[in-house]
Amino acid sequence: MAPGNELKNSKLLLPCEWQGCLFVGKEQYQCWWRSCEFLAAGPRELVTHVNFHGYHTKLKFLGSQLKSSHQDLPVCSQNIHNQNQIPKISEVFICHWEQCDVTFSNPE
Repeated sequence: MAPGNELKNSKLLLPCEWQGCLFVGKEQYQCWWRSCEFLAAGPRELVTHVNFHGYHTKLKFLGSQLKSSHQDLPVCSQNIHNQNQIPKISEVFICHWEQCDVTFSNPE
């Protein structure tokens, strides 16, 4: 056997490096964002989901900035228990411009 073939044929097991995560392998993809219990079917769906959390966090920040400068706006109706719940999204975001079939994993 040629040198290096053992590496090419070995099973790749990569441990997750998110703090507190003990997952190793590729059987389950769970979101560890605070108060989120989402389980993705695969890594691409998890990337899209986590990117949406980032986008949602940016929107919450912009909303808080608007609220602080416009005291007449109503108080946010979300509480701390569901502030990180996001809608179920597709595995990718699809551009809907004419003759465009580009897909994205990030909503921005």
